[in-house]
Amino acid sequence: MSTPLSWFFYSRFDAIPARHLFEILRLRQQVFIIEQDCIYEDIDSLDPLSEHLLITQKGDQMTASTEGQLGSKKQHRVKGQIQSKVHSQRSAPSQTRTTEKALATLRIVPAGAKFEEVSIGRIVVREDARNLGLGEMMVRNTLARLQTRGEKTVTIEAQHHLANWYGTMGFETCGSVFDLDGIPHVQMICSLKSVHPTGKETKRR
Repeated sequence: MSTPLSWFFYSRFDAIPARHLFEILRLRQQVFIIEQDCIYEDIDSLDPLSEHLLITQKGDQMTASTEGQLGSKKQHRVKGQIQSKVHSQRSAPSQTRTTEKALATLRIVPAGAKFEEVSIGRIVVREDARNLGLGEMMVRNTLARLQTRGEKTVTIEAQHHLANWYGTMGFETCGSVFDLDGIPHVQMICSLKSVHPTGKETKRR
């Protein structure tokens, strides 16, 4: 994938541009609801409280033009009779714009909103971009960001089959497997005091 990737971090929900909010919600719908065949409330009350990270890539160019559209039809009264006259629209110049597609996203839920600790959720990567390591990059970037803020621990609700993957980034399982919307999940916690942003353990002095 040669086209450069763009990273966007929004600390406030109302700062997300409409096009990016659309891409975030569409990607989550495509994966969590359609691909995983799971009907659940993806858009919830935590979204407006959360910070959102989005990775995009520019896609194909699209050309838009009004050429060929019918004009407006106006009626005129002439000597007691109503006559119709079609007024042709001028063809607008063609406009070329580059599309932008979402490849990955996640949200940071503040402490006290879902768990006692700050939590990460809605971690998702587009199907055709899962060989790029974007999921790991997003999680490590987020852990580093939270560590610089002074956060001590981060909680997630991980799909059970991904528990080992999260474990490589410092998360440890706490509790037993439980069902969430028909999919086995497990709660995991990461201690930021002992995990370096790269995921490697820091040297204790």
